[in-house]
Amino acid sequence: MQGSVALDRNGYLTSADFGAGVDGKWNNDQVNGQLTVVNGEGYGGGTGDFRKDVQLRVSVRVKPTDDPSRVGASG
Repeated sequence: MQGSVALDRNGYLTSADFGAGVDGKWNNDQVNGQLTVVNGEGYGGGTGDFRKDVQLRVSVRVKPTDDPSRVGASG
């Protein structure tokens, strides 16, 4: 399938933005986060400077693990 997602076509959100982000992890990946700044214009806006969006995501493991990899302990 090519093109935008259904929510984008109906004006609820955008699935495309241009920007930059920074990832980080702390305490053996117990806390993981990302901060991004994007242009907020989606598919139709181009690179104009009408507005910017700042997005922050933080994930926390509620239980310690002995395998701090992305997939966690197996089995």
